[in-house]
Amino acid sequence: FKKGSDAAKAGNFAAALPLFESANKKSKDHPAILNMLAFTQRKLGKLDEAFENYKRALKLKPDFPEAREYLGEAHLQALLLQVEALKAAGPAGEHALKDLVEAVKAAINATTSSRTFDTVTRREVVAAGSIIL
Repeated sequence: FKKGSDAAKAGNFAAALPLFESANKKSKDHPAILNMLAFTQRKLGKLDEAFENYKRALKLKPDFPEAREYLGEAHLQALLLQVEALKAAGPAGEHALKDLVEAVKAAINATTSSRTFDTVTRREVVAAGSIIL
């Protein structure tokens, strides 16, 4: 696990992946290992696998802030991939892209109007949304 963490920290995700896979085989269902395995998979563009492993980590440890952060980042990465795919579709994707952008705006508005967020969090969500859009 430490070697995988060192490789990931250095940005060498291709080297980190087999190390985390090996650690996961040795210590099945360890939330920290699953989280870093998913993080590495996400960095390598393997989003489906990453989503599965974040889900497994959070099932084992629901109160796991790092896994929740990284899962959120994975959803943003998936969103951006869809935006790029719709842009690449040209005129055929314009309507769907507009609908997606509106859905993101609505989600941001719903989130920022919630009483569960403080002022700083609201500003961060709005700023992140404006970057995405």
